[in-house]
Amino acid sequence: MRESNQKFSDDERRVLRVEGQFPGYISSLNSKEFDDGNEVFNIETKLAKDAADAIVPAFVYSEIHDKDGIARAPVMIPDPDNPGQEKQKLIKANHMAGQVIRDNGTWFYENASKEWQTNEKYADRMTAIGVEFGVTQIDGKPMTVLGKIDAEDVLGLPVIVTLGWRKWEQKDKVTKEVIKSGMALTVLEYQQWNNDDGEPMPRLTKKQLEDWLNEDENGETPPF
Repeated sequence: MRESNQKFSDDERRVLRVEGQFPGYISSLNSKEFDDGNEVFNIETKLAKDAADAIVPAFVYSEIHDKDGIARAPVMIPDPDNPGQEKQKLIKANHMAGQVIRDNGTWFYENASKEWQTNEKYADRMTAIGVEFGVTQIDGKPMTVLGKIDAEDVLGLPVIVTLGWRKWEQKDKVTKEVIKSGMALTVLEYQQWNNDDGEPMPRLTKKQLEDWLNEDENGETPPF
């Protein structure tokens, strides 16, 4: 074994991203359109400094998966209310602020070939983040006129991101048998981010968003 000057203790273990609700701003939009006109949209949200105000349970990486199949272990501390027992440590979510969260995609079906291919999730999710669609009347019934979003429609929008765990599976292309599975922390839903008075937070301008995304490079604090 070669010598090193590095030391390590359990106190240095990095706390992991956790489930919960965190405020942020939409920072990126990626999409892929297919020959049939169907398109999938992936939204990225950078969590705001306000995310650090949340109190969350502390977890660290563990090769032994927990009961939910997640590779993590709780950080335990002595419980002052129950001598001789331990409880999970709660911390401020400082490690969540500044994190970039990518969702697992939202489909827009221009040409639905299967019964389950509907634009319900697209309409609900885009409305939740603040996209405004047109409305028309068909046979006296109001109908939302959906459109395919572009970056300028969503970048800088303030949102509350709900993170949670979802099981994923990889199947054999021929037999369709599950060959690999696991748990992934992903976006379960979006909500509008309101201030303490219940009013929507202001959307970031293009300049504000660019400055904030470059914050790590120039070391400056954004003006919001």
